[in-house]
Order: sequence, then structure tokens, then C-alpha cells
Amino acid sequence: MGHERWMFHDLGAVVCAYGESEAGPRGLYAVHPDDRAARLVSAGERDWHCDISRDGRWAVVDTTGPLDAPGRGWQNAGQVSDIVLVDMATGARTPLARTAADRHPRHPRPVFTPDGSAVLYNHGDPSTGEVAVARVPVPQPVS
Repeated sequence: MGHERWMFHDLGAVVCAYGESEAGPRGLYAVHPDDRAARLVSAGERDWHCDISRDGRWAVVDTTGPLDAPGRGWQNAGQVSDIVLVDMATGARTPLARTAADRHPRHPRPVFTPDGSAVLYNHGDPSTGEVAVARVPVPQPVS
């Protein structure tokens, strides 16, 4: 597990159990430094980096390869990473974007904007080496 991100709304962190791990289940976990047990929020065979919204409603992860590709971890990764919104209550996953990923600095490392309205991530082009910050809005629930 790694690439932890402290929560804003509770004493704890979200962390990724990497696809390369032989242990399982892999995916996004909520962990706490007190006596609460770790909780698998959402299973994922390719979760890499994570962040959590200030209100604790959403998390976001990037992946080591396409979310829909067979395998786990770096298997069949093809220098691709998906940016995925995770509902912290249900674990439901919503793909937000796809970008390139291979080595530093072309790791997407998604984060929420302070107001939680969008996710920012590093969007890299392996052919040119260029990296830019990309922005994708967080979908608003239909009422």
C-alpha cells in the first residue's frame, strides 16, 4: 500500500493497495490511526495514486494501465492511465479521463480543486516529453 493522502473530514487517510501486490484485495482503502479497521472502499486491480475531497464524499485514483484492460498492476499497461472518480460511500467508480503515463513527471497524480468541483492531473505526452495540468469537472448528481 502507498501513495497515501490524509483526509480532511476525518482522522485517517486513503491509500492504494497496488495491483503489483500479491496480497489482496487490491484497491482504494480508508485507514485510521485509531482502533478502526481498514476499510476497502473500492476494489481496483490498477489503483496507483489517490486523493480525497475535502468533504469526504469523493476520492479519485489514477491507474497503472487502462481500467478496462485485462490483468493487474502494470500488466498490459501500454503507457496509459485512467483518472477515476470513486464514491466513498458506495465504492462506485466513474471514469473521468484517460492520459499517458510512463515515468516521472508523467504520473497523473490526480487531486481535487479546493472547492471539489474538478480534478486536476498531469497530462503527459511521452512522444514530446511535455507535461501540462489538465482539468476535468466532477459530475454533479442529477436530482
